[in-house]
Amino acid sequence: MSATVNLIQQRVNALVGQSTTVPTDTGTEYAIRLSFINQALEEWAGAYEWEALRKELWMPVTGVSQASITLPADFQKMAGYPRFHSGGVSGGEDWPEVLPEERSQQLSTDKYFYTLGNQGDGKTMIWNPGTLASGASLLLSYYSYPTSLASPTNILPVEDSEFFVKRVAAYVLQSRNDPRWQQIETQARENLLQLIDRENNKGLSYQNTIKTMEESRWGFRIGRD
Repeated sequence: MSATVNLIQQRVNALVGQSTTVPTDTGTEYAIRLSFINQALEEWAGAYEWEALRKELWMPVTGVSQASITLPADFQKMAGYPRFHSGGVSGGEDWPEVLPEERSQQLSTDKYFYTLGNQGDGKTMIWNPGTLASGASLLLSYYSYPTSLASPTNILPVEDSEFFVKRVAAYVLQSRNDPRWQQIETQARENLLQLIDRENNKGLSYQNTIKTMEESRWGFRIGRD
């Protein structure tokens, strides 16, 4: 079941304070626990390639012979090959990704892309050859960074919130030097592993590999089939 920030606050308080009363949302205690919730959110997001964080986006090409595309602010990593659509490409064309340091191993005529930048300054997708023409478009499938939670009514992007309850409770107890925090943190880790196992069993389309649209649809792997 999806949980709001307020519900997490309530369940954490029941665990560490034996009370279901939620601290006032304008108070210091609430703000500290909200910070802990967002820390747990970042920890969850970095633990796996979650389908809840996968996004698809159509990006138009507006420049002439454009060689780069500014990626969305919440871009974390690609979840599949970008599909290039233009008047001269029937049905779209997938372009593979290479690491920036692998560019010297490619031919100048090879079709590929790589990404540069960071979360703070923004990330850019660089295309080779840099001939994206105005009127073309790109279909991007990517994993996003989660949006920070700020309001009591904000909903966590997970169906099972037990990890967040236990992880935040562990943060609270650790800040109080309460030895119970280690036991509850262990429980939180177990909850996270359960979430990963559940996600990993959802099917071939959720595996940790970047596939073309055809590979994702049919499960075909070059050199294996």
